[in-house]
Amino acid sequence: GFQVWFGAYVNSFGTLEGVYNSLNRPASCALATWQHAFKPHSFIDLQEFIQNEWKTSPIYYTTVAGNTADGSQEIYECHFIT
Repeated sequence: GFQVWFGAYVNSFGTLEGVYNSLNRPASCALATWQHAFKPHSFIDLQEFIQNEWKTSPIYYTTVAGNTADGSQEIYECHFIT
């Protein structure tokens, strides 16, 4: 599920980058690079079942510049508070 990618996992994205690079797909191919397959998002919608009904908590956050696969992102808690 999505929760696996809920964060900046340099090793996972580094592995994906290596796999996609080794595939050496042509640029015209769908999902030619790992950046085509995984896009940054700035919204999640968490849900919890409380008192016999679903409660929704929309969360908006900022994206961070840099390459997730090489660890060039500087991530601090203040980046995610809006």
